[in-house]
Amino acid sequence: MIEFKSISKSFGEHKVLTDVSFEVKPGEVIALMGENGAGKSTLMRILAGVYPKDAYAGALKINGKEVSFSGVRDAKRAGVAMIHQELGLFPELTVAENLMLEEIRATHPFRIRWEEVFKTAQQYLDELKFQVNARAKVGDLRTGSCQLVEIARALRTNANILIMDEPTSALTEPEVVRLFELLAKLRAQGKSIFYVSHRMEEIAKVADRVVVLRDGVIAGIDDVKNLTRDKIIKWMVGRDVANIYPPREPVKHDGPPLLSAAGISVQHIPTDKPLVKNASFEIWPGEILGLGGLMGAGRSELALAIFGYFGRHSPKRAQFDVSGTVTYAGRKTDWQSPSDAQAAQVALLTEDRKGTGLFLNRPATENMTITILKNIGGRKRLGVINKRSEHEVIKKLANELKIRGPGLHAEVGVYSGGNQQKVALAKCLALEPKLLILDEPTRGVDIGAKLEIYDIMVQLKKKGVGILLISSEMPELLGLSDRVVVLRHGEVAATFDGGSFDPEQIMHAASL
Repeated sequence: MIEFKSISKSFGEHKVLTDVSFEVKPGEVIALMGENGAGKSTLMRILAGVYPKDAYAGALKINGKEVSFSGVRDAKRAGVAMIHQELGLFPELTVAENLMLEEIRATHPFRIRWEEVFKTAQQYLDELKFQVNARAKVGDLRTGSCQLVEIARALRTNANILIMDEPTSALTEPEVVRLFELLAKLRAQGKSIFYVSHRMEEIAKVADRVVVLRDGVIAGIDDVKNLTRDKIIKWMVGRDVANIYPPREPVKHDGPPLLSAAGISVQHIPTDKPLVKNASFEIWPGEILGLGGLMGAGRSELALAIFGYFGRHSPKRAQFDVSGTVTYAGRKTDWQSPSDAQAAQVALLTEDRKGTGLFLNRPATENMTITILKNIGGRKRLGVINKRSEHEVIKKLANELKIRGPGLHAEVGVYSGGNQQKVALAKCLALEPKLLILDEPTRGVDIGAKLEIYDIMVQLKKKGVGILLISSEMPELLGLSDRVVVLRHGEVAATFDGGSFDPEQIMHAASL
């Protein structure tokens, strides 16, 4: 179905792919793996027509014929569809409009029959068993529902070649099961599928073969049945990884907590829907508190409420009603915006780096220092940034986080997903936070980058930084947390103290 022949690609002097060659059969699922920055997304963008023929060296064949795409439309006509990890939906349009945009334009150029559009879109979503309302505005949906819309849009093209880039990163367990059922059906229809993922447990379930890239070259190819988790990791990072999670050191609770949240509630005013209900917990200095629960349990909303996101100075204030009290460093807070929280050295890494975490069209340098402009400018300099101070901060953070890319002055939007995540984390660390809120910090991040982020968390913990960790990956939540608070339907369902956590008990608390 597909043949890559000596594909090479560079961004300036930075070589991303070197002489990549392999073939894919009809009805075959290829797990494409590698560390962030290894070249996976670049290779898939070549196949999807994002990078035209004159932007890379080598040849690409589909069904035995060499193809020369000048853009994404050419690739679509050749039967290629890509489901991007970074969602490409229009937030101000409805689900139906996003799903059927090209069909609406082609079928009804002068007069749109909206009821017909909504009905067709809803029928298609129902056929896929995706529980999404076709009339809902995409901007009001949770990240997981947006991911389902992105998947549905790609499947609607009836493509013979599908590229799925971290398709399960925001999905609930039932949604993941449904996606795997769809993959089995598509494979039976003879469609070739590239499955880009860092989740080892998924690869054995969906893939026929594994192709691993490291530093732009193929580090290994083999049938999934012949591979172990350790061998794949060694291909990816070039070394053995024995213990993924660091040893847990006990946290002393002999002093006052760093943060105490009491009776936090968040109500969505337009729908009168309670998102968080009377939630209370504490975080001590040097403690990692895990916040568990299913998608939609209110974890992110609770974190945003603490961070002042729904305060008086926030544009979201009119949509949300927030109550409860937060005590931080011994004082009752009155944070009415994220800026107030940041001034108190509280940092938040949001779950959606593209939508709320980064300025994708600005350089990595500007993203990394956006939270400390007052510190490197200030009144004495009349708002003029001290470039020497800024450069020192950037250099230190880039080295600590091992940020790799086409140069720190390049737009962060051209970075790999994992390196974008590192830039977003750098923005938080620039504040030298006393409290760090991490919402899905390793989503779409490879095993090597995960280990680096885990190490940073441990170092911060040793310095007395309190960390609130939100993660949908159970091993990560249990491997890093000193205690775990479980939310269910917005309420605290249970709290589990450190030591040996029982995953079954935590899932039971989350899903009852």
